[in-house]
Amino acid sequence: MSGDGLMAHPHSKLIEGEACGNAASSSFFFGDEFKYCHLRGNDMSHYTEVKSAFSIEHRDELIATCKELWPEATVLVADEGKHVKCRGWPGQTPRNCDIVVRFRRPTEEKQGNYDIGFVKRADGSYAMISDWYACTYPEATNDKGRTGSAAVEGMLKPIYTRRLMKKTLKKKKSLKGFKDISKKGDVITRKNKDGKEIRYARLKFRRAGL
Repeated sequence: MSGDGLMAHPHSKLIEGEACGNAASSSFFFGDEFKYCHLRGNDMSHYTEVKSAFSIEHRDELIATCKELWPEATVLVADEGKHVKCRGWPGQTPRNCDIVVRFRRPTEEKQGNYDIGFVKRADGSYAMISDWYACTYPEATNDKGRTGSAAVEGMLKPIYTRRLMKKTLKKKKSLKGFKDISKKGDVITRKNKDGKEIRYARLKFRRAGL
């Protein structure tokens, strides 16, 4: 029995979610399927849009990063002037996005499936949008069991940064001949001035023949 009065199934697992506003969330899964999200506080489940470090200029690298991190997911990309829908909590209106990652039932437009979307901003970056309360699939959970926008961006950044470096090596003649010898998943964690842990990709490049 959980502290919220729920009977825990022997094959279920609890993943603690990221607080948003005045609320916190506890999410239960049966197998890989989201079954229950309990919210505590004054807020209710809703879409939240947050600024990210991903650039519109490097759209292709972001798309490739999403596909690499989530190989089983479906990545939808809107045609120029159009949008794709980011699904969320039942009863809410789906949000229009430029890129959407769908983890479950990608062909359904029905709410109650929880996606992660990317929306172009006027400053040239992408905003990340999702119903972060409910988008707590195992794929969207980092190695510390954290969910939410910060956790997802932290998983995407090392791959995204590696792809940008490879792009730079190809474009700049002065860097011609350098080879990427980085190891996949080689990440270091350091605290910033506020004491928050930040994940960095450890990238290594060597000029051929050395």
